Amino acid sequence: MQQNLNVPKQLLKRYADTKRSKELFALCIWFKMQHESSVVWNVNAKTLRYRLHVGKTKAERLYADAREDTGLFTFFEHKNAARANSFRDKTDKENRRGQTYHSDECYKFPIKKDCKLREIYDLINEFLATDPINAQERNDCLSCRVRSHRGANSSTLTLSQLACNTRMSKSSTHLIMKRLQQKEVISKSPSRLYCVADLSEAEDIETSLQRAGRKTFSFTRNGLGYILVPCSYSIKSRAWSERFQHVIYGYKRKNSCNYGSTIPQLCGF
Repeated sequence: MQQNLNVPKQLLKRYADTKRSKELFALCIWFKMQHESSVVWNVNAKTLRYRLHVGKTKAERLYADAREDTGLFTFFEHKNAARANSFRDKTDKENRRGQTYHSDECYKFPIKKDCKLREIYDLINEFLATDPINAQERNDCLSCRVRSHRGANSSTLTLSQLACNTRMSKSSTHLIMKRLQQKEVISKSPSRLYCVADLSEAEDIETSLQRAGRKTFSFTRNGLGYILVPCSYSIKSRAWSERFQHVIYGYKRKNSCNYGSTIPQLCGF
């Protein structure tokens, strides 16, 4: 059975501003994938270079950044080892019964000990790119909102919005979405252009804009009003959708204590 590493969404987004910070966070994820204790021995630039399949300059930079970031890493000089710190949010939350618990909105990273740094880095960007799509689909499902099949859909996510979440350019985000399409993780609908009104008739203009859910036309030409509906994205793979979960730490262990079950705690990372 494939084991997963629970990575809190808010913590990941804190390190998503630059490529350098994403690679440092990818290194922390790699630490946690090696052992359940999150400890790696004989840590130095040379070790990281060969185990992560990166160049000498990047390995030295990662090692230096890891030593400076005490929030993610703890180094044990006398043991020549380093540990990735816990990802868990320690904030106490209360349920309706007044019981305290700890939880996070998490991405589930599949655990693979021999993975390269680039693989984790790409997975980080893929999660960031698809997170708004997943959130929109879940909100639509919870509110039972009916999607509009007419000229325009106000809830359509644009590439610019996805790029804001990945903290990358639109061209780089487009390549990520294209890669996810090839993996059949997401599907993409084509953009559509509709001629919705004759500008010579004032009543037709107002009615057409209301029907399309727009305040203005995308552009006008030859006395006609047009609305451009951008392409939309949806998650095609159910397995990928299930990687976005709200994790309550120790939930299964508490149930086993309360009801005598032998279900093990699976969210201990």
